[in-house]
Amino acid sequence: DDAKLSSDIQKEIDVLVKSLTKPGVKRGEVYAALRDLRKELRQREKKAMQGLLDGCPVILSTLNMAGSSLLKYKQFDVVIVDEAGQSLEAETWIAML
Repeated sequence: DDAKLSSDIQKEIDVLVKSLTKPGVKRGEVYAALRDLRKELRQREKKAMQGLLDGCPVILSTLNMAGSSLLKYKQFDVVIVDEAGQSLEAETWIAML
């Protein structure tokens, strides 16, 4: 559902961006609407990603992505670091903390 709404918001953003080239358009109002739509789009995309991750029994990630806001407060029973010999010790702690 959030993915469909995100798609609709993106289409609306595209229409507004195209309207900026038309003469007589109040740019300030269009930019304010774009700012609000982009904020809503980011929120909906994040919510959709959280919903996907919550339903996954296994999550694969790079070490840097393991420290992202999407995975920050998730608890895991097991963490496997592939090619750990090639990473720095500090990078491996990102996934474990």
